[in-house]
Amino acid sequence: MMIRITAMQDGFRRCGMAHPKEATEHPDGTFSDEQIKKLQAEPLLAVEIVQEQEMTVQDIKDLLDEMKVDYPAGAKKAELKAILDAIKEKKEKSE
Repeated sequence: MMIRITAMQDGFRRCGMAHPKEATEHPDGTFSDEQIKKLQAEPLLAVEIVQEQEMTVQDIKDLLDEMKVDYPAGAKKAELKAILDAIKEKKEKSE
């Protein structure tokens, strides 16, 4: 699943993150269940839970770029997905 968030006020902050007015998609694991409930309860945010479609190589690269994570220039999809999964796992362990 993926979470799509649109702020009514550009840069509105909630759950440790500034949310833009443009719809922004966050992969599963970006927010805890408790944070998702807070986001959904916030009237200045539109929060959609969407089923994640198969991500393309470019989708993964865009997401890693957004997260400011370095990856090898010629990385294949499996390598990029492994990097993304490792970040998700690390985040889950730190919570």
